[in-house]
Amino acid sequence: MIFIALPPVAYVYFYKGLGLMPHFWVVFLMFAVLTFLVCFSTLISNLKNNQLSVQVFLVATVVKLLICMFFVPVYLAKNHVNQGLFLACFFYLYLLNTVFEVYALLCNLRLQNQK
Repeated sequence: MIFIALPPVAYVYFYKGLGLMPHFWVVFLMFAVLTFLVCFSTLISNLKNNQLSVQVFLVATVVKLLICMFFVPVYLAKNHVNQGLFLACFFYLYLLNTVFEVYALLCNLRLQNQK
């Protein structure tokens, strides 16, 4: 998660925050919590029943997607932002968090399968 936060922190430091959407770090925290919940639920389900971990991962990912789809119109209704800027920041956070969760789960599940 630190690697996902480094480019925005560097951008804020060098460009004094020009170009980040309002409340960027709140949105970052929301994505971090959602990613943590997806990883945690998948790992716990893998410990309890190895057969259900894939289904739990898919359900958790769909729930994350639905929460994000609900979040977009609510955020845009409450904040007046440049739509292109919002789209770039939102997809940066969504895609990199999704890549992180898949990578983390693949590493953890691969280690458990080798035992």
